[in-house]
Amino acid sequence: IIKQVEPNKIDNEYHLPIIMHCGGFTRGKGQHIAIKVVEELYSRGIACLLIMAGIVYQGRESKEYFDYVKELAAQSPVANNIHFVVNQNNVYGYIRSCDVLIHPSETEGFPLAVMEAQAMRKPVVANSVGGVTDMILHNFTGFLPNHNNVKEYADIIENLLNDKQLYNRIIDNAYNLTRNCFSKEQQYLSLTKIFADNE
Repeated sequence: IIKQVEPNKIDNEYHLPIIMHCGGFTRGKGQHIAIKVVEELYSRGIACLLIMAGIVYQGRESKEYFDYVKELAAQSPVANNIHFVVNQNNVYGYIRSCDVLIHPSETEGFPLAVMEAQAMRKPVVANSVGGVTDMILHNFTGFLPNHNNVKEYADIIENLLNDKQLYNRIIDNAYNLTRNCFSKEQQYLSLTKIFADNE
């Protein structure tokens, strides 16, 4: 079952929390982990919507993985709460609509989805890989559970949803980090310094 919907048309009549995963459909991005996390929350009596936004790349590997994730979603006890957003370039509206972004990726360079979520004041729970650790300081600008530990992901999300003070502290810290370290102005100053130092 694929539900591809606009962000303002997501079926959320019960005002459920929205968990988002944003990344191309490859096994290394961990969409299958995202489904398990939402299932774990459901087993605790916490109903959520899951939005999975990403590109299905040309080639067999991405298509096969996408088909695998679709089947997982269709067989899931939370199947009706899983929405796919496929091959859309602009997913900012979906990020704005979500409550938490999860990023259970196996490897990362500079994870734009993490930075974009932080810039839009959304808390991020992610694997501690690559450039993720440049943006997330555990329990300060986001959360870094043990790698792909579904229970820890669910624990953190449950805490965020139940503790507004914690939620606000994390999003404020993350927003300040992106504003002070990753803004266009800051990038310009950093590049200018590099060129000046090499003259």
